[in-house]
Amino acid sequence: MPPWPRDIFVTKKHIYVAESGSFRVLRLSKKGTNAVAVVGVMNEPANFFDVTDSTKIGLEVVLFVDNNENLYVSDTINGKVLWFPSNSTSGFPGVIVAGSTMPGEDSSHLAFPHGIFVSEIGTIYVADAGNNRIQRWEKGSFFGVTVAGTGKPGSNLNELKFPTDVVVDSKGYMYIVDAQNNRVLRWQPDSVYGECIVACTGSFGNHPHMLKMPTSMAFDSYGSLFIVDSLNSRIQKFQIFEKFDQYTTPRATKPTKTSATKSTTTETTSITTTKKLMTTGRITSPTTTTKTVVIGTTSTTTTETKSITTTKKLMTTGPITSPTTTTKTVVIGTTSSTTTTTETKSIT
Repeated sequence: MPPWPRDIFVTKKHIYVAESGSFRVLRLSKKGTNAVAVVGVMNEPANFFDVTDSTKIGLEVVLFVDNNENLYVSDTINGKVLWFPSNSTSGFPGVIVAGSTMPGEDSSHLAFPHGIFVSEIGTIYVADAGNNRIQRWEKGSFFGVTVAGTGKPGSNLNELKFPTDVVVDSKGYMYIVDAQNNRVLRWQPDSVYGECIVACTGSFGNHPHMLKMPTSMAFDSYGSLFIVDSLNSRIQKFQIFEKFDQYTTPRATKPTKTSATKSTTTETTSITTTKKLMTTGRITSPTTTTKTVVIGTTSTTTTETKSITTTKKLMTTGPITSPTTTTKTVVIGTTSSTTTTTETKSIT
């Protein structure tokens, strides 16, 4: 059987390729050179009836590589997920970390597992396609827990129909390729219902907003979702994070003349006491000047001045004037409203 690539996974150091026709996984440099077989045996498929042999893999596999370059292989036909250390080579026996030696539908088994996702603490999420559910396996556990789907095929938001891929973000939200429902769902932690985020028409098609038997997906660092739209023979890109507030980056906006209001209140109380004061000029109360400069907003400035002047034995030839309050407002590109309140108390 001629080899052909079935899946690919790229890390910071290497490229991993599932070469289905030759029943093995290759590891290459980032330049695509120095190919080394790290899983499986060349041209020797796993024997369905030999449940003890974990050195071989089946025809259809899906890959996941963790931060330590440990390799997880979802062996679809044989109903299990195998783990291989970073230094494994061709013929190295894998360890079953999800599923069992035979396909099944109870919590310890999988049926046609496809896409897998492994968290930083080793929790494994499996798109258990044949059982129409997503199973979560804690590290070292012999049993999985259903975290999405009911186990029965359906198209309601609490149901899945042959899910083929799953990705989990840092907050625990799952993104699921619901293949035979031709859609992508987003599932909140501990929820029994999902939310459709891509291709939510309830049908399949070749329009830009539709899918036809999607199989896998990947996110980039900008929040774009890339989907393998298999029966439409294309890759679809969706910017889904704009749908949710917590994933939307706030955009800078230009200031408007009436978009905001700034209020400034200045209260000045001045008490002046004069004893035996003789003058030929004027006696004036303190002067308060408030200057407000506003750019791109609406400013309201209120200045309140209280002046109390007490004079004893006052002699003067000039008039006594009330307090003087000067308010100066400079506004650039906006409107301004200024209110000045002056209260004067004079005690002689």
